[in-house]
Amino acid sequence: MNRLVKKTGIYFIGNIASRCMTALIIPIYALFVTSDALGSYDYLVTLNSILYPVAFGAVWEGVLKYGIGNDPLVPRENVLASAFCIFLPVLAAFITLQIPVCLSLGYSRIESLSLAVMICMTGLASVWQYCVRALGHTRRYIESGIAGSACNFGLVMVLVCALNGQLLGLVTSYCAGQSLIVVYIEAREHILRIAAQGDVDRGLMGRMLRYCIPCVFNLLSLGLLTGVGRIMITNSLGPTANGLYAFAMKFASVITSIGSIFSMAVTEEGILRSDSRIREFYFKLINGLISVLFSVAILSIPTILIFYAFIAATEYAESFVLVPVLVLYAVCMVLSTNFGTVFMAAGRTAVNMWTTMLAVVACMMGSSMLLPLLGVVGVAIGLLLGSVVMVLCRAIASMRLVHFRVLRIRLISLIVLYLVACMGALNVYRNGIATWPTASMLAASIATVPIALSGLRLILSISDE
Repeated sequence: MNRLVKKTGIYFIGNIASRCMTALIIPIYALFVTSDALGSYDYLVTLNSILYPVAFGAVWEGVLKYGIGNDPLVPRENVLASAFCIFLPVLAAFITLQIPVCLSLGYSRIESLSLAVMICMTGLASVWQYCVRALGHTRRYIESGIAGSACNFGLVMVLVCALNGQLLGLVTSYCAGQSLIVVYIEAREHILRIAAQGDVDRGLMGRMLRYCIPCVFNLLSLGLLTGVGRIMITNSLGPTANGLYAFAMKFASVITSIGSIFSMAVTEEGILRSDSRIREFYFKLINGLISVLFSVAILSIPTILIFYAFIAATEYAESFVLVPVLVLYAVCMVLSTNFGTVFMAAGRTAVNMWTTMLAVVACMMGSSMLLPLLGVVGVAIGLLLGSVVMVLCRAIASMRLVHFRVLRIRLISLIVLYLVACMGALNVYRNGIATWPTASMLAASIATVPIALSGLRLILSISDE
């Protein structure tokens, strides 16, 4: 078993609790949370995902870049001390401005303060988790992820399911889970003490800023890419419509969440990989990932259709029409993230920034044009358009930089199989079980199995050198 798979397994264990909670919480939303409350909560989460990288200067990316190599000329203590000197004043200035700006825009005090706390706790959890990754203490990363997810899920069960807390219960549960991650890591690894022992290196701070600033704009653009549609839906159609959109997005989020675990290991391997072996690494990685990822997407369509049969009596049942579009969006996002690791390894983070900005422009244009015509479905298609633009731009740029190729016939075959599975599922959803739609959906699912196994073998064959 190669190092990439081992690291993926380690990070998967660390994230399995939160990823399982992502899946398990979907029926809870369907049964206990109103679409209005879910839409409002999703709106706050969207704003949080857009703003927290700005509030912290995405400093965690610099911590990983300069801390993971264990360079004797750049002690890890200095990396942590320099990182704290970067994000603390930025965070203080940001929060000082964020609350009055939100109030002036018409947000309530509760919403403004909730957003401020979400931004602080999400960013601090990211900093602490990346610090332990840079220090090589992956066990603490695993334990903190499990503890935070368990806290979040447990409080949802109490505050939302038992006490009917709705929006306030969801926000409180989320913030408490992020807070526990910070407390758990600090209690065991003493990140603050390590940072206090280091010296602030101005030269290192400059290098970290040059590396992190493009990451800020990249993460900001990613937040806009996924969030601009939700903002449009909430402002044009109301929080109830956004609740339906957010519910369908939960299925895509399972794929992007698991994909993000894999990309964490790929980023580290890309940074450590020697230049002479990088071409072979990315050829096997990308082509193997395409096979596995599309196969998972194809197999997920009939699975999700079965789930919707159990919630047919709820207000969320009509959101199934969004699922095929959003699952394909998730596939494109995971692929684009892994194409983007090429530029992270090469220190060319500006490429990720510009490709994400292009995707945001495409998404906004597509969503603006299609929202009046197709409603929520139009926004989903706009999001898919943005993700396709991003993955194509990053694929072309990364292949030119590293000189690897994508197996096009396999990719086209998988896209065709996915479309067949989706058309069959939508037909069954609208008209009930019929022979040809059901048979085509099952045939597409069965045909992906050997392709998925081939992709797995390709990833497992990656050398550690």
